[in-house]
Parts: sequence; C-alpha cells; structure tokens
Amino acid sequence: MSGRQLPDNWPEIWAARKAEAQKRKHIHFFKVPFARMPYGPDHPEGGPTCRDCGVERGQLHVPSCCMERCPICAGQAIGCGCADDDTPGDDDDEEEEEEVAA
Repeated sequence: MSGRQLPDNWPEIWAARKAEAQKRKHIHFFKVPFARMPYGPDHPEGGPTCRDCGVERGQLHVPSCCMERCPICAGQAIGCGCADDDTPGDDDDEEEEEEVAA
C-alpha cells in the first residue's frame, strides 16, 4: 500500500465520474462513431456492478475502466487501439448531435 489516503469526498468525485461517463456514448473509428458497450452484455457472468469502475448493469463504463469492451473488436477498450486517438468516450456527443441535426 502506498500510504496515500483517498480524499474525504471521494464518493462524490467517483459518482461524478460515473455520471459523466453516461454522456460519452461513442468512440470513433476512422471518424465513424460506434456506440460504447454498457456494462452487462459485455460481462454476462458479472455481478450487479462492474468490478473495476463500479457502474451498474446497463450503464457505460468510466473511461479507462479495464473491463470495458471495444464495440469494434470486442477486445479490452483501453488497449485495443481501435479508437481514433481517443480513449473510450473521448468524444463530444453534444457536438455530434448538432451535426446530425443540421
């Protein structure tokens, strides 16, 4: 153990990260958006929450979660290399929705 302590407000910080992850719905492959895989279908034998990032079934993993699967190759999203220079969810879905609506 490193001896570091978590800040007193770590539950609130982590809850905010999980909430933010729900807004990041896609990764891009050759500029084409692919929907990120929520927790559950990617790990059908898993428990009610992801063992790494703690999201509930049906929620999107927190970016950099080691349990998230790539929607393109089904490999580990943080290491497969499919995303165009972004980590899972490093897109701006609001901007994308504006482009689609235009």
